[in-house]
Amino acid sequence: MSKRSTSSNGSPRPAAGRTANPPSAEVGAVVPVAEAPKGERSEPAGAVVEGTTAATGEVVIRRRHFSATFKRRIVKEAEASASTPGALTSLLRREGLYSAQLGEWRKAANAGLLTPGQEPKVGRPAKDGLSANERKLARENERLKTRLRHAELIIEVQKKVAALLDLTPPPDASE
Repeated sequence: MSKRSTSSNGSPRPAAGRTANPPSAEVGAVVPVAEAPKGERSEPAGAVVEGTTAATGEVVIRRRHFSATFKRRIVKEAEASASTPGALTSLLRREGLYSAQLGEWRKAANAGLLTPGQEPKVGRPAKDGLSANERKLARENERLKTRLRHAELIIEVQKKVAALLDLTPPPDASE
């Protein structure tokens, strides 16, 4: 039997990584984020929290992607606020960013990677290593090769039909 840890006042403490059920909920009940008891979240009761679905209240974690323009703006604001105490912290808090992100963006800006045309592509690279335009051209090339094979086949059939009917093409007037 496993021993449950207790808090300083002797009450049972939840396992690591789990939160205790709110006093108003039954044990095992699911408490939607929007209806969480006061004090657990900074949002007012009934507020729709970013990252939750309004109907079910389930938390949906989505990865945020930032454009090069946004990153440049934040790096410039951070450089401008370097002389004011607490301004950098308030900037990061206001934008919901971490200092590590800002550090990476500063390195990218110094390397010249935050220019408008240099944004990294999102998603997995193609298995064949071709760009979208190259794949499009390859498909078109295959389509045209198929049409050429059909046209050559039709010409061969026409030649055979002409030979069977003993038709000869009329001589050119220029000859």
